[in-house]
Amino acid sequence: MNSRLDVEVSVARGGDLRRTIVAIVLIVSPVAFLLLSGQLISSRGPIRFEAPQTVYSNGHVAERVHVPYLLFLGELRRRLPAGSTVVVVGRSRVFQWDEYLTAVGQLPDQRVSRWDGTGITDGSAPLFLAVVGGPCDAKDYRLDVALPHGCLYEIKR
Repeated sequence: MNSRLDVEVSVARGGDLRRTIVAIVLIVSPVAFLLLSGQLISSRGPIRFEAPQTVYSNGHVAERVHVPYLLFLGELRRRLPAGSTVVVVGRSRVFQWDEYLTAVGQLPDQRVSRWDGTGITDGSAPLFLAVVGGPCDAKDYRLDVALPHGCLYEIKR
């Protein structure tokens, strides 16, 4: 009878140990999750309670380089008349597909022409020339407006 009691006591102690381990895991796991989540959030910069300006505004630092370009395209969309033709010259002054396709997507009411670094590739002169990052020498265009992230030129008539 004494041996049976020892077996029951050891089984009860094993069950208590199992419950204790489960309780510790259930307490430690959420705390670790909250600490790691807080570390990730704080690594992105200060918390601001405002709507993001672009889809990249709250992204990784490497993605935020696109924010000025998207803000410039948003300003162009508000300023350019519907149906007008425009060439968007990127910061590097060399034609890049990603910049061109982004401009096409962000300016749906305008006709965006390609720029190959030396001139317009489709042969016709567009009404507007938008230059990201600053002024340029555009002999056939006059400065229409200087925007925070670039300049907008209109064709001379």
